[in-house]
Amino acid sequence: MSDKERHIKFLKQVKKVLAEGAEGLDPGTQSRLTQIRRKAIESKTAWSFPSWLYQPALQWSAVACALLLGVLYFADPDKSHYQLGLEDIDLLASTDVLELYEDLEFYAWLAEENVEAS
Repeated sequence: MSDKERHIKFLKQVKKVLAEGAEGLDPGTQSRLTQIRRKAIESKTAWSFPSWLYQPALQWSAVACALLLGVLYFADPDKSHYQLGLEDIDLLASTDVLELYEDLEFYAWLAEENVEAS
């Protein structure tokens, strides 16, 4: 017998014992119990806690992780800001003297002259 079946059997037994015990009460007490039951049922139907909030936290965290992975996987990142400084990295990382880079136009002209001369 599963836990659910045992739970249902237990609830039926409790309901039976309570019903048998209520039969022996005086009419005033029975009336009062009936009013209390009606009030409890009305309060339950008037506002009930959403059943989806009863789910275990592990399931909700798994859903959140799956959504996050989906967003990160299908997102199209803007990679243009990574390419802006790639040319400058070579200049900064080199061990050459920075004075050489001040006269880049001269070196470009010199390279053109050497190509035309050959």
